[in-house]
Amino acid sequence: TKITEGRKLPRGRDAWAIKSVHPDGTTSNGFVWPLTRKTVAAAGPLRTTNKGACPSENGDGLCLATSWRGMASGGIRAITLLLVAYNTANVHGIDKTQGKLRVSECFVVEVIDGGRLLREQGLGADLGGANLGGADLSCANLGGAYLGGANLSGAYLGCANLGGANLGGANLG
Repeated sequence: TKITEGRKLPRGRDAWAIKSVHPDGTTSNGFVWPLTRKTVAAAGPLRTTNKGACPSENGDGLCLATSWRGMASGGIRAITLLLVAYNTANVHGIDKTQGKLRVSECFVVEVIDGGRLLREQGLGADLGGANLGGADLSCANLGGAYLGGANLSGAYLGCANLGGANLGGANLG
């Protein structure tokens, strides 16, 4: 909620989500996300038999996240993030447990540096299952954060505050 605090949803959108992408804006199968304010639509056709939160094949929707665990399920490190807005009428599948959903279209609002976000707003954050491998978390205040099952392999944690953080099952390699 801190990411969206004080922001207004773009016209025609009623909910926020996030998408982790490679630094060049690509995701799986070479899909290229715009890094500017732009609407993104699934190529289609949307499978009416697919009720899942992830596309069953290319063009079968766009997978978005509502949690760090949901972002991690795509296998892309949460370093380059896209803040996106969508209309709940365009949701075609949802997995509330994993924190992800599949939509037919959304609007990219802003690119966010995931490491910087956590350095500035990581205190007490729910980062369960997050893929933060290689992230620059130098001097991040992650005190009291939940990092259960998170991938912190190769993350730089110099002078980071992890006091009271739950690291159960986290990969600290």
